[in-house]
Amino acid sequence: MTLPKVLLLHGPLNSVGTNLIVQRFYPDPVERKRSWAAFNCEQNIIALSVTFRALGFKICYSGWNEDRAWLEANSGLFDNLVIVDQSGLKEESMFVGRAVPNNKEKFYYSAWQGLCEIERATGSDALVFRLRSDIAVRPDLAAAELDKVHPGSGRLMIEYLNAANMLAVPDFMLAGELRVMKTIYGDMFQRSRAGEDFHISSHIDHSLTYILLQQAGLVGEIQCMGRLLYDSMVWRGIPRYFEQTVAGADAQQLVFDALLAVPPGFDVHAQVRGAAPPAVS
Repeated sequence: MTLPKVLLLHGPLNSVGTNLIVQRFYPDPVERKRSWAAFNCEQNIIALSVTFRALGFKICYSGWNEDRAWLEANSGLFDNLVIVDQSGLKEESMFVGRAVPNNKEKFYYSAWQGLCEIERATGSDALVFRLRSDIAVRPDLAAAELDKVHPGSGRLMIEYLNAANMLAVPDFMLAGELRVMKTIYGDMFQRSRAGEDFHISSHIDHSLTYILLQQAGLVGEIQCMGRLLYDSMVWRGIPRYFEQTVAGADAQQLVFDALLAVPPGFDVHAQVRGAAPPAVS
């Protein structure tokens, strides 16, 4: 069965934060904010929409209410557009007794609402490549990764794993079946709203949600994408090759084209409480 392929772009037109190089100098979240700068995503959104559509993808954009004017003026780029009001969502988290900026609840909500819009437009059977609005990758490589998701498999394609911290999964992109991804982002958003999110980091929120839903039979295999796609990525205008120039031994810790194997007895909730879980490989 051939399913429709959809590129889900989500996020603001102006992405404010750090980049692949600058973040290395500011490990502390409060200190890092001093280095923040704005990146305008408009040209990125146009380029991704045009090139993915040329490969046969439908394009869905889930944007923020403050960007309504530009999104509606450029709605021809998208097959589906949803604009969400995020004014009541959390913008900070507590970190070692301090309130630090954190837009992960907005992230989860915009992704979830985009997936809901895709379901409304196409039904529950579709393959989705989710990408933040401030990220760009080679479209042909992204399409090849999505082709590894077989209908009914529940497989998730994540960007990579880090052998130094297997529970910190990157959140720039994700590929999988619509029903699976909608479950993931709905779960993360509802946990965040209830104050029951797993961690201040969206990376750990993602990994523990994947594992919990896999244990519940709602997610299938969790597979890393290939190295070529990783190498092609551009974040807030900074190509990945700049980071690779200074990464040194850190780059040797990254794992591609592999499955995340979770041992029997791994307790997500014990991990959140700080108990030492079995090793994850």
